[in-house]
Amino acid sequence: MANQVHIGRVSLTSPSQLGFEGSGGNRTLNISGKLAETNLETAKYIRDELVSMAQSGYYVPFEYDGDSSFNGFVEVSSSNIDISRYSIGGINYSVDMKYLGKVGEVVKESVITGKLLDNDHGITSTTQQFHTPPANHYNYYHTSNPESNVRVAADLTTTNTQDSVNLYFKTSQNLRTENAQFHVNTSDFYKGAVKITTNNLTRNGLNSPNNPGNSVIENGIMRIVIGNQPTQSRFTTYIWDQSAYQSDYEYSIHRGTPTSGQQLSTEFRGWNTIQVLRNLPELGIIRLTSNYEADGQGRLTVDISLRRGAHHASVIINQSPAVSRLNLGLSSATAMTSSTGYLKKTSLDVDGNKVIFGSPSTFSSDTTRGLIYPSAAGTQFKAFVGYEFYNQDGTLSTHNESDNVRDQYLDNVSEYCRVIKG
Repeated sequence: MANQVHIGRVSLTSPSQLGFEGSGGNRTLNISGKLAETNLETAKYIRDELVSMAQSGYYVPFEYDGDSSFNGFVEVSSSNIDISRYSIGGINYSVDMKYLGKVGEVVKESVITGKLLDNDHGITSTTQQFHTPPANHYNYYHTSNPESNVRVAADLTTTNTQDSVNLYFKTSQNLRTENAQFHVNTSDFYKGAVKITTNNLTRNGLNSPNNPGNSVIENGIMRIVIGNQPTQSRFTTYIWDQSAYQSDYEYSIHRGTPTSGQQLSTEFRGWNTIQVLRNLPELGIIRLTSNYEADGQGRLTVDISLRRGAHHASVIINQSPAVSRLNLGLSSATAMTSSTGYLKKTSLDVDGNKVIFGSPSTFSSDTTRGLIYPSAAGTQFKAFVGYEFYNQDGTLSTHNESDNVRDQYLDNVSEYCRVIKG
């Protein structure tokens, strides 16, 4: 559709009115018009996402096909979709935005904090503090001059064409000492970004329908799909390789001790709720809940965090009460080899990679089944799941080695990317 407006990942019909004002050093952008959607559900989705963006306070790229001179970065201040008649032709919209600036007027600054995670594996420092700006960024600066390596990701733009793009994965021993700065064009803002999908629709803020089954959190490298079976608490991971997601592994969270010859013990009773806790291009976090008793008792809470550029995701599992041990493992028996702080698939899979998962805490493992569990029963189990990813020629880049992926998880970087004046 020609001459659309794109606010974040939401596209609207070309506005019938556009106001651009400046006062007191601030600029505002106001658009209004009528949605030309042929599907009421699509109009309701646009309504809900614009409201969600207005609530979140996140900044997003703004593009107008009809006049590119407006392209820049905005914060949605308020929005309104007036469905005066629940039939096509009666859907009006208006959106008020704080205009932060054009690409050349503002700089993206990654505010970098965090700490090495407490761990029982004797790891006290690494060179793997990392962050990853969007693909095609430029004018990058950080005082530590971090090492820059390539990771390949799907192009998670608004059209989701899934062409491959190169991300520059930046690592340093001192990344957290200073912030990083860079520029990025509005058209490249979401390349390699984290994306959260529920009900097969992309979420732009923190609001989401409560439908956890088949929900997805991905960063163009790792893709995590939430299971939808009522008697299983599972999720499946994939990794991108040039043209497709591959090396799929299904994980299960269960409790108790498996009996002899049994891969799983007692699974929780499916995913009951999903909540979006963080939804930024550099970091996404979703929270899932379940229970293990038929009467609804016995709560399981699972937080899954994924960062831009990462080959791994963080998983924090909580149960209440702690009636039995927690287990995290592959749903099908998989031969694993034990390493410091994690298990790794003993042999390459059919796609030429190795799945890895582990914990910062002391854990016990079953390398025949492919599972890990805390050495003592408790309410919480912290873990990571990821990949040792091999190049297409079968070689292994240093920053993709399993020990380094573990360290990228342990030497935790907390990143928030903000807009500042150039």
